[in-house]
Amino acid sequence: DRPNGACQRTRRDRTAVCGAAPWKAFLDGRTPPDAWHTGRMHDLIDTHSHLDVTEFDGDRKTVIERARAAGVARQIIPAISRRGFENLRSLCNDVDGLYPAYGMHPAFLDDHRDGDLEALADWLQGEAAVALGECGLDYYVPGLDLDRQRRIFNAQLELARDLDLPVIV
Repeated sequence: DRPNGACQRTRRDRTAVCGAAPWKAFLDGRTPPDAWHTGRMHDLIDTHSHLDVTEFDGDRKTVIERARAAGVARQIIPAISRRGFENLRSLCNDVDGLYPAYGMHPAFLDDHRDGDLEALADWLQGEAAVALGECGLDYYVPGLDLDRQRRIFNAQLELARDLDLPVIV
């Protein structure tokens, strides 16, 4: 089992194990400290790595091993679209020190479908996440519908507020 497995598996009853939202326990070290201490003065947390994408399929294990050797004890893996949620969950369940954030990245606007926001809300109700993300406004990408980006971003911010989750922008 993962050191924080109890916290993750009790998302609906998170106060029983964590005393607060899972992300708060993660950030303030209430996941078992002995499970994360590497002997360094301070362990590092990579707050944004897309290790779930297919570009890492060939060397994901090596990348994670190099991160651990460099003192990165935990990594937050933000989703980019709904279709990757299950793969992201599996990766984070299989590898100690990886934590999921679920959201809809603005640069992948064409991947987002009607119903994805509702699906994200349902997913976050049943899955442990340390944050909602990745989300935001990518105005630098030519051709993206700015109004649609704003609607999706605002909806995700409201969802994060309702679920008491931090946001990865």
